Amino acid sequence: MDVRCERCGTEYEFEDDRVTEEGVTVKCSTCGHLFKIRKKSFVLTEPVVLGKKDEGEGGRNWMVRKGDGTVLTFKELTTLQKWIVERKVSRDDEISRSGESWKRLGEITELASFFQVVDQATAAATAAPAGAQLPGASPTQPLPAATPAASVTQPLPAAVEPAVSTPAAPVAAPAPAASVSEPPPATPVQPAAPVQPAPPVTTGPAPATEPSSPGQPALAAEQAFMGGGQLEPDSWGEGAAGDDDDVIEKWKRRSRRKWYFLVPLLLVLAGLGAWYLAAPGSFMDTFHRLVGRQEIPPAASQAYQQGLASLKGDSQADFAAAAKLLDDAIRRADGKYPQALAALSLLHTEQADHAQAEIARLDGKIAELQKREDELKPRDGSQPQGELFDKIAAVHNQKVDLQKQHLRLVDQARKELVEAKRLVDDARRLDANSVEAAIALADYYRVMSGERAHVEKVLQPARRQAPQNPWLLYVDGASLAGMAGQAGAAAARLRQALAADAGLVAARLKLARLLLAQKQEDAARAELKSILAQKPSHRQAQALLASLEQRQQPPEEKKKETPAQPGEPTTYQGWLKLASRQLDAGATRKALASYDRALKLRSDGAAALAGKGLCYLDAGSNAAAILWFGKALKADPRNADALMGMAEAQKYQGNTGKARHYYQRYLELHPQGPDAAVARRNLKEL
Repeated sequence: MDVRCERCGTEYEFEDDRVTEEGVTVKCSTCGHLFKIRKKSFVLTEPVVLGKKDEGEGGRNWMVRKGDGTVLTFKELTTLQKWIVERKVSRDDEISRSGESWKRLGEITELASFFQVVDQATAAATAAPAGAQLPGASPTQPLPAATPAASVTQPLPAAVEPAVSTPAAPVAAPAPAASVSEPPPATPVQPAAPVQPAPPVTTGPAPATEPSSPGQPALAAEQAFMGGGQLEPDSWGEGAAGDDDDVIEKWKRRSRRKWYFLVPLLLVLAGLGAWYLAAPGSFMDTFHRLVGRQEIPPAASQAYQQGLASLKGDSQADFAAAAKLLDDAIRRADGKYPQALAALSLLHTEQADHAQAEIARLDGKIAELQKREDELKPRDGSQPQGELFDKIAAVHNQKVDLQKQHLRLVDQARKELVEAKRLVDDARRLDANSVEAAIALADYYRVMSGERAHVEKVLQPARRQAPQNPWLLYVDGASLAGMAGQAGAAAARLRQALAADAGLVAARLKLARLLLAQKQEDAARAELKSILAQKPSHRQAQALLASLEQRQQPPEEKKKETPAQPGEPTTYQGWLKLASRQLDAGATRKALASYDRALKLRSDGAAALAGKGLCYLDAGSNAAAILWFGKALKADPRNADALMGMAEAQKYQGNTGKARHYYQRYLELHPQGPDAAVARRNLKEL
């Protein structure tokens, strides 16, 4: 049985055998409406009020109000059906149960078939000629009160079936037509739809049979009453199943049509799921195109790719170039470029990472200076005087300078991280599934807090989409490097990143630091030299390599300084002169030690800084030489030894452009200097 909620229209399939004669109360799972359903012959459904008992035989009656105001009452629907067939009620009469709202019987679809029976019987009786009266049927006899065939549940007995069209054997006189007993009252069922007429029954004579009881109407008359031999199907069984208008067949076909839609839909969904699992990146790209994500202009895409390439250089100059290109890409895309926003966030995070590395180095230097200052102070607590005071003041001033630099770097790192978080949040708002945004957020967590759990939570979904992304592997390895006992796993992940993209300098620098921490100095030196081959001006790589070169000094030069011995210089200039003589004599290591003693007296002495650069240049350590010449030029941009030494070191490193720059700068400031002729000759050769 197909049931429809009268409130929301939701349709359900209900088993017929679960419906009793009194009906059953059901609840719509969609809207929660309670209503009662009865057997198929039940024509009305009624809302059920919660807490109200189900009304059965002892409940309120139905009322039918006729046109003259007469009100008829009944309980069973079969009574109303009988009244329609007996013409006791008509279409214009109204029905109600409460007496408050009334509805015309003609407007109730389920009763249409009963009124149709009456209309067909009336038309047949009016159109039939007098000579065609069936035997046994009187012209003046009123029509019997018959129950419509739709309410009959038992077939006619075989002994009283209507006569067929084949004529019977001739007899002397026509016998009266057979009469049948009135069928017993049947269980009412709901008519499905207008029925097809049965084959007409002929009015020829039939075999004589004894009437079952006097006054009972003849079968032929009943057939005429049914509309010229048109029989209603007597059940919802096979007799009605072939009818195209049968309600059950309609619902069966509708149910089958549902599967015609559901099966292809399920197949399409399964295919989309398999596509996502096999190639999530391709799936998401296609999805974004279909949902209308803004198309990135070609100029913006080109600027983004160039900015990403500059970002891989990992130097301050590369960061500046990358920031300019990525800003341009975002501007050209009207701010709706999640990949470019994520890359710019990554840039700020890496700058904060560089600042934190420098902060850690300064912390070590400050601790060393504090220790040296404490060692120089008099043991008895008295105030230092004379030369001792100058030494302590020099160490203290150097420590203060480093502390100021430390504070500036802390503030810089904080600002970089704030900007990085803002940018990555904007990127994730535009595209929550962006791999680039996930990598940028993971790198932010790595530098901000170092919590591995936060990094892994963000990287896990991104890893499923792009497991070989070099930036993802770098962030993963750098995060593991900060965990105890994970050095091996971190190094393996960083090497995977370099295998995916050998130009990712940040991964190589992180690997060099990790190797240094594991005392693998030769492997670390190889990585640092590889970085300087790609980026000769990379300051952090220069500093690390210089520290490695200092570790190679003989043990006697690393011993703790002792107070000046008789005959040793006691002033800054004295140590410079001694170091210069040692360097000219080829005693490079002794000259380095002398320059270090001079720097302890004046940490920003450009001549001593340039002298150390010359020592490393003579030793063949060009990267370390560039580092010290840079410090000397920062202290005194006009220092001749630093300018000429920087030009030579850059030439040996293969940086022709930078070498020409420093040669020209030397000639501009010192056109008559002792090395002017060498500078001019080298410029011609370059």
